[in-house]
Amino acid sequence: MDFQPTDLQRSVADLADRLLRDAAGEGRSIAALDSARWYDAALHRQFADSGLYGIGVPEALGGSGLGMREACSVLERIGAHGGRVPFLSNVVLAAMPLARFGRSARQSDVARRVASGSLCATATLDEPAMETPFGLATTAVRSGDGFLLSGIKTSVAAGMMADFVLVPARMEDGESGLFLVDVTSSGVARELQVSADGSPEALMTLDAVPVAGDMVLGDEAERASVLDWIVQRARVAVAACQLGAARRALGITAEWVNQREQFGRSLASSPMVALRAADVYIAIEALRLTMWHAADLLAADIPAPDEASSAKYWASEVGSLTAATTHLLQGGIGVVMESELPWLTLRQRHLEFQFGAARQQLAEMGARLAAA
Repeated sequence: MDFQPTDLQRSVADLADRLLRDAAGEGRSIAALDSARWYDAALHRQFADSGLYGIGVPEALGGSGLGMREACSVLERIGAHGGRVPFLSNVVLAAMPLARFGRSARQSDVARRVASGSLCATATLDEPAMETPFGLATTAVRSGDGFLLSGIKTSVAAGMMADFVLVPARMEDGESGLFLVDVTSSGVARELQVSADGSPEALMTLDAVPVAGDMVLGDEAERASVLDWIVQRARVAVAACQLGAARRALGITAEWVNQREQFGRSLASSPMVALRAADVYIAIEALRLTMWHAADLLAADIPAPDEASSAKYWASEVGSLTAATTHLLQGGIGVVMESELPWLTLRQRHLEFQFGAARQQLAEMGARLAAA
């Protein structure tokens, strides 16, 4: 594949970069750890007005008709600048699967409103004590023409501000299904969870939540594969965020060691410093190549479970390595909360574990290899 970005990717990335740079400094204060104030309403409106939430939504539904490559280009910038907007949730976790598998006017309407920024949506991909996203304890039981959903979902990205959530559940035939749930439905309860970087997530309890039959994504032949489809994209999206954060952290550190002197010599002239930085750079390149390879396959609607897991594995490894190395090389200045590096570290720590840490990715790839 060609790893060079297309003109469209550059255009959407430059647009996101301009918006994020204008808002970047506002998130670097202790107040940003207050989850109630975490999202930037003005930036959210700018993303909506500029059409960025319409990435992945067809033009017929008010979107731009773009796809995974362009979404990852924006996510890389969000990772670098820490944009406090629900882009990953709105676009990758909700709008894309609704556009691809939506089979009713109500589902299409939610996708259209997400693209316009008039509502927020997300997906619930984690459960307590869940080893993989596919070991579902949440159930969907037939009730008349619809279903009753019961279970607990945890670490729901943008879950406290979402108007709709996509909920995977195990159906009575043992297959998984993905259900579009209005959070105002009876039986839905949400409790705030705060992630490592201060972003608000939700613990969501579903107690016999009624869902109409036309709110199930996909037709009969597709339903079992919808969850895997969204998990692959969620992992690649997190990898794109991690790529942006890691590149930014290494860039800040490179500037620091080139300016800092000890015993009359630049820190950058030290072989130890150069080798440590080189290790991080090589790991970031591995993340860049695996992420864009997976994104390219997914953009062509080619299943890529191993490629997505590989990208997420490197995202987790790079997050840990970059945080440790950049703080080592910058010393005490790296923990001054008025600087940028601590916020990048908190973001990287959150991304390291989101949608499965490194060990989980290896375990899943090994299981698929053994089953082949």
